[in-house]
Amino acid sequence: MQVARNKSKKGGVQKRVYFWGGISWWGKSPGFAWCASDMKVCFRHTKNICLGTLFENDGIVFRVTETRAQGERRTISYCNHFDFPEDDPPACNQFESSYDEVQEWHQLSRAVLTQREDLQPPTAMQDTAKTLEIYRENLYPTLQQLGLEFIVEDNASPHNNQSIRDCHREHGARIVGYVATEAEKAEIIELIRDQTRHYKRDQDKKAQLTKQTRELDRLPAWPPNSPDLNLIEIVWSWMVKSIVDSDDGWPHDPETLKERVLQAWDDIPLSSFRELMRSYQLRLRAILSVGGDRHPQFA
Repeated sequence: MQVARNKSKKGGVQKRVYFWGGISWWGKSPGFAWCASDMKVCFRHTKNICLGTLFENDGIVFRVTETRAQGERRTISYCNHFDFPEDDPPACNQFESSYDEVQEWHQLSRAVLTQREDLQPPTAMQDTAKTLEIYRENLYPTLQQLGLEFIVEDNASPHNNQSIRDCHREHGARIVGYVATEAEKAEIIELIRDQTRHYKRDQDKKAQLTKQTRELDRLPAWPPNSPDLNLIEIVWSWMVKSIVDSDDGWPHDPETLKERVLQAWDDIPLSSFRELMRSYQLRLRAILSVGGDRHPQFA
């Protein structure tokens, strides 16, 4: 089964919809779509004290719920964060201290709290936590249902850590790939350099090269970008076309877009996936005919 995620390109992060899905000859996984509004976060790590700021005192993590200025005296209301992790509690469950006192606690505990894994605000993007959630709810049940164990992943960052690999082993999932030779690694590195030529900042080029090079030793050696040979990229284009060509066109709000994306995924029949997979040998021959470059047929 090939698994991948995609994100809508229109609008900023607040309007963007992320989607994950997996395809195989025998079936597809349920689609999983989310957007920024799904990531409800009531806490944050901040340099200055504001609503949602976390701090610790006497071993208890608190969250600021209100800041008030009463003449020259400033006060802070706060609650036990883990007792009320999603919403602010009623006033009877809140505490109050002076701004200076809370500021001192905040300055003493901020560096430690920002490093705690259980106090990392979720992001709309697909991080490791989101990937594990998707895999446990959608990927592994689908693999079990279809009697599959092999999956194809790209080398995106959420797939590139030990937590994901441990979870795969726990659920009997195996990554398809091969171990690249040193010569092949050198060729792939040159490909990465070529693909980052248009980057405006040198630090971005260096970061991408470092990241992709490191992954050659940690992942099955898939090229960093090969859309012509990545069949699920074709599926994304089908879904986009389906939404754009619909009577209502491209939705302006993310919630509607999320619904339309899931519907577009559900509407693709298994026969379409199979025809796409039958085309793979043709795609391989076409890419080989141009020495591995982008083929005009797929441009």
